Amino acid sequence: AVGVGELLSHLVRLPNLSMIFLAGVLACATWLGARAAIFASLLSFLAYNFFFVEPVYTFTVAEPHELLALCIFLAVAILTGSLTGRMRDQAAAVARNAAMTQSLYDFSRKISGAATAEEVLWAAAAHLHSSLARPIVLLMVKNEELTPQAAWPPDIELDTAEVSAARWALQKGESS
Repeated sequence: AVGVGELLSHLVRLPNLSMIFLAGVLACATWLGARAAIFASLLSFLAYNFFFVEPVYTFTVAEPHELLALCIFLAVAILTGSLTGRMRDQAAAVARNAAMTQSLYDFSRKISGAATAEEVLWAAAAHLHSSLARPIVLLMVKNEELTPQAAWPPDIELDTAEVSAARWALQKGESS
C-alpha cells in the first residue's frame, strides 16, 4: 500500500490515500483472516501516518483534523477487516459443514441399500475411515469376547495392546 500510495502521489494529486491502505487491510482479511486484518490495520495506520501525513517521515500529526482522520481510519480498518475476516471464516465453516452433510447423505444411501448387518458394518467402517482419515476396526461382543466385525482398510489387524485397551474401555463403559 505504501508503494502504491507513493506512486500515485507522484502521478496524481490525491487528497486522501487512506483508501489504498483500507484495500490492503481487506485483502489481508480475505486471504488470511480477522487477526491478520487487525494487524494489517495497525500497520496501515502507522505507515499512513509516517509516509503521508504532514510532517512526513515522523509519527507526529500537525493538524487536529488529520489526527481525527487517522483515528477514524483505524476504527474503520479494524471493523471492516475483522468483519471480512469473520465472513471468510464463516464461509470456510459452511463449506466444511456442506462436505460433512454430503458425506452423511452418502453414508445414509449406502446403509439404506445394505441387505445384511455385515454390509452395514462394512459401510460404517468405510465411512468412518474416509471421515476421520484413520484406519478403522469395528468390534462387537460375541460370547463375552470382543471380535473384529469390519475394518477399513480391510487388511488391518489390532495388536495385543489395542485389544486390551478396547476390553478395558468396554469394562469401564468408556468409548475407544
